[in-house]
Amino acid sequence: MCFIQHNNFDVKLRLYRDLPPALGRWETSLFRCRLFVRGWNKATVRRWNWPLPARRAWKQRDRIVRILIAGMALLTAFGSEAAEIIRCTSKSAPEVTMSLESRRMLNRTVSCISGRFISDMTPCATNGGFGLSYPTGSASLSRIVRRWQDYGDHFGGVVSHAATPETIHFSGGFMGSDGFQKHWSFTADRIDGTGKLIVEKGQDGEGTFDYVCSRVRQRF
Repeated sequence: MCFIQHNNFDVKLRLYRDLPPALGRWETSLFRCRLFVRGWNKATVRRWNWPLPARRAWKQRDRIVRILIAGMALLTAFGSEAAEIIRCTSKSAPEVTMSLESRRMLNRTVSCISGRFISDMTPCATNGGFGLSYPTGSASLSRIVRRWQDYGDHFGGVVSHAATPETIHFSGGFMGSDGFQKHWSFTADRIDGTGKLIVEKGQDGEGTFDYVCSRVRQRF
């Protein structure tokens, strides 16, 4: 609360309350408030010495705000764990599972795909980006890039991902001395719930396979 001194009278205001239109614009913060009144040339503002109950009320309000902010941060963290998971099944090909915006890798949020046709790579990437895997060991992600031109010096697995309101696409292959060789691609139609897996010729399980896809809910 503060007082506005003008001429021989005071106008007492409450913080965060709107003034009538005739009084004009009022700016305030915890430490000061200003009043710009139409027709007044100058207003002298002096700080109100809050009584003890008011100070306690403000401390309590500040504590509540901090708790709310912390709660929102926790909800955001838990919300990121509740990923959008899509399962696709086929009569003649292995099951495919896609988890969108589900994990944090290399300080980035990535989407991932899993299936028996994938090997020697971590099949995760950002939306519109490329996930580059180490060629040996666990084949974990080494880098995430935005353009295909940025992995010309890479040696190892490469996964690309793109998601729109209509489709979800993943593709994977290997970047070697002969350039990039695509091994597989999977595209799901979010409108009609169908999917298509293409395993390139010369790869294990080569062929084209149709899928039926649906969103699934995590049980725990």
